[in-house]
Amino acid sequence: MPHLPPLGDDQASDPARATLADLHAKLGRVPNMYRTLAHAPKVLDAAVAMGRAVRADLDPKIRELAYLKVVQLTDCHV
Repeated sequence: MPHLPPLGDDQASDPARATLADLHAKLGRVPNMYRTLAHAPKVLDAAVAMGRAVRADLDPKIRELAYLKVVQLTDCHV
């Protein structure tokens, strides 16, 4: 069980709920990582902004290499 549970839409504050709704509209769902960050709406907004910047500003080949390196370093199997 996570130490800090992901928030449902009804549990999130109004600012976080707006960001979660935006993510749902764009992704079709809201990953639990973002729902967990919804405990701190400013952190949630910063994480979303960073993700957008990574997708927009990095060359696709460099971005893919970064993703693969993070997967390797974190032993991620998801």
